[in-house]
Amino acid sequence: MDDAAVIDFFLRMYKEHKLSCTLAVSTESNPVKELILSLDKDRQERPRSLQIKVMKQVLPSSMPKKGIEALSYFHVQFVSKLPFPINRMAAREVESLILFINRTLELPGFEVSELDEAVFYRYAWIIGEKGLDKHIVLGITGVILMTLDLLSDMIEKIASGAITFNQALEMALGIRDKMTGD
Repeated sequence: MDDAAVIDFFLRMYKEHKLSCTLAVSTESNPVKELILSLDKDRQERPRSLQIKVMKQVLPSSMPKKGIEALSYFHVQFVSKLPFPINRMAAREVESLILFINRTLELPGFEVSELDEAVFYRYAWIIGEKGLDKHIVLGITGVILMTLDLLSDMIEKIASGAITFNQALEMALGIRDKMTGD
């Protein structure tokens, strides 16, 4: 099995579940196989997407091979850029909030890119070809989408300078309490 077969697995599975996705064109400078999953627009009607990138993993020659099955392993990344910029004056507060949020998530993955002045969500997963299970993939995709839906507005409010870190923290704790029933 190769990375194109894994991307094809994702493509067929998402289309089977009526999710809109397209295959990105691979180039010499970017040979990574990539799928773009179109998400619902955010509350401000901005388009959102989730990139799924797949790269075959090669075991280093120095690694002992005894007892390891001859399976293919793949590095799968789910990446979404949140559709708003970070106000430079609020950057430190955004970073503090992201650190707090990531400690409370089942699949942590929010990160700040100072170069892009943006917030991304990225989840990386190593999987063997025998581990390709559509229920697990759909479950991971669902948790990522729920995380983006629940937290993007709060992150945007602090990124724009509309609220302070303490106000965002109160919002985050309220969301956590609703989810855990506390």
